[in-house]
Amino acid sequence: MIARSLLSAALALTTCGVAADGAEYLARKFAGPAGKTLPYRLLGPVEVEKGKRYPLVVLLHGYGERGTDNEKPIKAANSGASLFLLSDVRKKYPCFVAVPQAPDVWVAEPDFHVNTPFRTQPQDSILLVGLLIPALAREHPIDLDRVVLMGFSNGGCGVWDLLVRAPAMFAAAVVISGAGDPARAALGKQVPTWVFHGAKDKTVPVARAHDMIAALKKSGGRPQYTEYPGAAHGDTPLKAHKEAELLPWMFAQRRGKPAVSTKR
Repeated sequence: MIARSLLSAALALTTCGVAADGAEYLARKFAGPAGKTLPYRLLGPVEVEKGKRYPLVVLLHGYGERGTDNEKPIKAANSGASLFLLSDVRKKYPCFVAVPQAPDVWVAEPDFHVNTPFRTQPQDSILLVGLLIPALAREHPIDLDRVVLMGFSNGGCGVWDLLVRAPAMFAAAVVISGAGDPARAALGKQVPTWVFHGAKDKTVPVARAHDMIAALKKSGGRPQYTEYPGAAHGDTPLKAHKEAELLPWMFAQRRGKPAVSTKR
């Protein structure tokens, strides 16, 4: 129901934008309901083949990259934006990559010593991301069966939040150093999910990942989990982005289908 309402509301929306000089990620602004807007960057395939549709990766940045400058998220190493600029990645995995910027936060900054409580009313930024996805698919040759959501820190919290609000929108989810509400985890159990966390994380304790993984497994989900024994909060995304199987796994998944394992 939530996914359908997001898609329906998006039909009335428009996007506008201008190219950023010298940047491969185009600077754009999404116009949402009630005058609300969301700045974002968009990267497309090097070449778009006629009649072909491509995956969409949506990257949710961390707390430090919030704002409206539409610059910090693509410059931060932890966001993953630079990963999709690598020449071999662009050649092997042609896709669209959207990097929205939350003017405030994706999820209201919680006390990470306890699990992040689910709130009935999402942050405006989360709602706008949910509306942005189908709007992009109307404008570009995007395969809505291959939408992958990835986020770090507060963006990881945003991934958990949007995943349980609209699980039918996503082919896969990647949560890096994030926290969610285990009581709601079952809502996203059908979506292939890979969680990364550092054992030495003092910002978001690794217990938050343990609780979400346990809740997913208890509900019948089959998430993948990678824990880095010596990693602190900021170390984890840099390690996760270098995982050899991350991109093959992400692009192997399809919406509504069982998880595809790419481990050799």
